[in-house]
Amino acid sequence: MKNKIIASVWLLAGIVLSSCSRTQLLRSTFENDAVGSQPNLELPGDPVGDRMQYQDVIAPRIRVQNSTIAGEKALHFSQIRVGTVVFLRQW
Repeated sequence: MKNKIIASVWLLAGIVLSSCSRTQLLRSTFENDAVGSQPNLELPGDPVGDRMQYQDVIAPRIRVQNSTIAGEKALHFSQIRVGTVVFLRQW
């Protein structure tokens, strides 16, 4: 009985660890976008037709900024208050 429990724990651990993988959700360098502007929603490169989508209400919070990697740009989501819009569960 004890061996079955140990085997089950190892099997469960193996399943959990093998299912943990890193998934890249967005790959874009934003090099064609000006710093301080909103990003271009049409993403360049393969696959053709990729597009970012987000709610218009958060658009004022999303800006392109210089990356910590020299010569590159990054997308920045700020926590500033925008007008009278109240965001629940802000970090």
